[in-house]
Order: sequence, then structure tokens, then C-alpha cells
Amino acid sequence: MEETLIFLQKLLNLTTGIPLTVVPLDRHSLTTFLKNATAHTFDPAVTDADSLLQQIITGKSNIFEYKLSDNIFIWVIPLRTQNRVLILGPVITVSAENSPLPFAEYNTVCRIGQLLSQFAFGQVLPPVLSTDAHLIRHTPIAGEDISQMRQVEQRYEYSAALTNAVQQGNLSLAMHLIGQYDPAKNTSVRNTNPLRNAQNYCIVLNTQLRHALEETGIHPYQVDRLSNEIGLEIEQLKNISQLPDFFSGVIRRYCRLVQEHAYPNLKPLTNLAVTYIKEHLADNLTVKDTAKALTINANYLSSLFHKDMGMTFIDFVNKERTNQAAALLRHTNLQIQQIASTVGYNNTSYFAKQFVRFQGISPSHYRREI
Repeated sequence: MEETLIFLQKLLNLTTGIPLTVVPLDRHSLTTFLKNATAHTFDPAVTDADSLLQQIITGKSNIFEYKLSDNIFIWVIPLRTQNRVLILGPVITVSAENSPLPFAEYNTVCRIGQLLSQFAFGQVLPPVLSTDAHLIRHTPIAGEDISQMRQVEQRYEYSAALTNAVQQGNLSLAMHLIGQYDPAKNTSVRNTNPLRNAQNYCIVLNTQLRHALEETGIHPYQVDRLSNEIGLEIEQLKNISQLPDFFSGVIRRYCRLVQEHAYPNLKPLTNLAVTYIKEHLADNLTVKDTAKALTINANYLSSLFHKDMGMTFIDFVNKERTNQAAALLRHTNLQIQQIASTVGYNNTSYFAKQFVRFQGISPSHYRREI
């Protein structure tokens, strides 16, 4: 656990500037920490650790918020069995010029605190700790390469979005994301050999996708078999020019595995139609064109689809399109009009209407809330 804590401390410092400290669970240690943390405020009132210590000892929560001043907080995660606490912060939640503290939005730090709490109590930490790192800005530390930091943040954000798309079997969204990212150029360099570096990235991605699919209910044997096949193929890559096609193929195979098991009780023909829809969301999808692509009668497909899915063909298309739009609103900076076009809507007003219908909120409100 100690090595993991050191890693998390370095990761948080690199991506957010927010300190993560391990402190013994006693009054003297907490008081010393609070004095050091609030030295810039010159407010001795907040250095009294008795109330915080009482919360930790008697409370049942896995994480405590402690206010140092109007907009300055710490988040305390008690490791009671080890007689220690993890302290995230101090952090200022309202941007202020010349502040010596890192700045982050309140909800963002809460989310990081929740993830750390999950880790501390034995839950699986998500593969991307800094999903919300793009919301955080802090005063650069001497020697930091800001462009390099942002590249790391973007890679984590992209990785999270891609994993989410594959986990849903959303090949259309996954391919859209791949089109905006070149893994051969944007991966972190861990090896002077460009091919080996690219292979290492594929290994990490393969592991991440395997873990993501294990959460979908697909039998581990099937996930492990696909993961092992891809692992062997990674080592057989001979040239970095093979990477884009190979990368796309990996995503396609994982998405297909999800799609094959997403609706286990559907008739094969309906399942085939669902797969076709998910792969062609950006196209002008109609029952007639889909039936033609699947070489079946359009009326029969419409009737069978409604019976098996409990909704009309076009309702399912709109539901899937708005789901994909929601993912793009969460994980990209594309304008709403661009997102509407990307998921197959030529009319932004109609897109907004369908988004409200299936997501319960307008696209602009959805993005603001996220």
C-alpha cells in the first residue's frame, strides 16, 4: 500500500498540484498539520484539531470535509485500522490571484476524494484517477512542462472516454474517438524504440479494456481469450505503420464481444439489426435501408424489432444517438451542433428535442451539470 500511496501522491501533484499527505491519527500530528496548512491565513482558530479528531474517532463516514477558511478545504480519509489518516489538500475552491494554494472546483476535489476513499477501503480504483483533471488549474511549479502535463491529462480523458464507449459496445462512438487521436504520437515515451513504445501502449489499453469488459457480465473465459489473442498479436507487430489499423481492429473486436452479449435473449435477426444500428448511427438510418443491408423484408424487420425491443425502430435509433451524444458532451469539447451532426442529426433543434425526451434534460444543461 505504501508504494501505491507514493504513486498517488506523485500523480496528484503532477496532474492537479493538490497535496496528498499521510498523518498519524493523534491530536498533536493533526494540530501540526493544520498549523502548517493554514500558515498563509494567519488564523489560529482553525488549528484546533479536537473537532476533527472527534469526527474521525466517533464518526462512521469514510471521508470528512474540513473547512480551513471561507474557500479553503481539506478532505480527510481515516485509515482507522492503521491509526493514520489521508489528507487531500489544502485546496482553494474559488479562483484567487496570487494564491499559494492549488485551485480546483469543489465538486472535482470531492470526486477525487471519493476515489481515494474507495482505494483506501479496498475497492477497485478506476483506471483513470484524473478523469476530472481538465477542470483543475493550479499555479505552475518551477520546472513543470505545462504542455506535457496537459498531454497527460488529455491521454487520461481520452482513455476514459474510449473505455466507456467500448464497455457499452458503442463502436460508432469508439471509432469517432479513435479518429481524433493518434496513439503513435500521443503516448508517453517509456522506451527509445518507437515500435516498443507503441506496443507498450497497446498492452496497457488491452489490459484496461479487459478489465472494463469484466464488469459487463460477459464470461471471464471469453474476455480472457480475446485479451490473450490480442496480447500475442501485439508482440507480432513489425512496424509502427501497422498501429492505426491494429488499434482500430482491437477496439472493433472488443465492441463486437460486448454487442454479442448485450441482448442475450434477442432473436438473432434483431440482434443483428441492433449491431448494425450501433455501427451506423451517424448515417441516415431507416428501417428500409437497414432491412436492405440485412437482406430482409422491411415490414418484417419493423414488426420483429418492435416486438423484441419494446420500442419502434426509430425510437431505438434516437435513444442510441442521444446516449452517444451524452458521452460526447461528457468527454469532448465539441460544440452541441457538431455533436448533433456527429451522431446523425442534421437539425439541431430536433436533436435537442430528442435529447430531452431520452435523457430528461437539454444538451446544454447536461453539459453544465456534468
